[in-house]
Amino acid sequence: MAKELLIITLILNSFSFNANVVLKTFNKNHYYITEGKVDKYLIFLHGGMSNPLFDRAEIVSFDDVLGSESFIHLLEDKNIGVLCPIKNSGLNWLEKTEESYQLLLDIIDSENLNMSKFILSGHSDGGTAAYKMMFLDLANIFESTIIFNGFPQYKNFNTNISKGLFANKKIVFVSTFKDNVIPYEFVLDEYTTRKKDCLSSFIFIFKGNHEMSSYARYDLDKIFDEKVFISIDDKLAIHGETEGKKLINFYKFRRKILLKYNFGLKCYEYNKFQRKVFFKSRLKYFLRYSETITDDMIVEIHNFLL
Repeated sequence: MAKELLIITLILNSFSFNANVVLKTFNKNHYYITEGKVDKYLIFLHGGMSNPLFDRAEIVSFDDVLGSESFIHLLEDKNIGVLCPIKNSGLNWLEKTEESYQLLLDIIDSENLNMSKFILSGHSDGGTAAYKMMFLDLANIFESTIIFNGFPQYKNFNTNISKGLFANKKIVFVSTFKDNVIPYEFVLDEYTTRKKDCLSSFIFIFKGNHEMSSYARYDLDKIFDEKVFISIDDKLAIHGETEGKKLINFYKFRRKILLKYNFGLKCYEYNKFQRKVFFKSRLKYFLRYSETITDDMIVEIHNFLL
């Protein structure tokens, strides 16, 4: 009985995250929003659409939503506000993306957020939904999207994307090397495809598993550091992290993923060719030091695409 009373108290107290953070309500939908003046807002769609916890309204901490509070704190430290809706039985941005998009527009209006552009982001199911929602942005409020451990190929949605739709927006694909739920090759493949018509497409793969809590502060700092978003060649989807003209980390498309999912053959072959070009002088692709990307290498990779 005491446990039931505690849950009821938590619900009545505006669905408190913790002692300092309170969720707000709009048309029976709950959300967290950073209070006070910020430079811009990031709209974050959490994952776990099948988690019954969200339908029972028992959210009592950021850990229930994100797996870690550090992501929210990092953004707010950078003066980036966060708007994070909470999934419920009637609100599911993975399956009801258009309705969720309209709800976000309504919340933005109700909060009087007088900003011309927002960052759209999400993790896992939320990352997948954020990618879908980017294409429904008829109001053109999203300047960029950051997809954490998402599945862009969900229900083959990505095959119906019109060319040029992302021409003036930035897409950042983010994943982890040990994600056994959605292997990073799925975002690597989509990044390769999208780079052809969206020049401001980027990819980062870090250590860790599928959980949002896998990302270290250093990883997240890098994603929000504008200095790293400088392409060696705007039209070339390099499968790795670069710094200037140095290749400092290469993302190998693993053959076991190709065979297991029967997916990504063209991307696999492109990845294999890049390894051959970048690491001609070594038998292994493992980077023991930074590899300089020469103009000849870039031309050679471009010729592979012709």
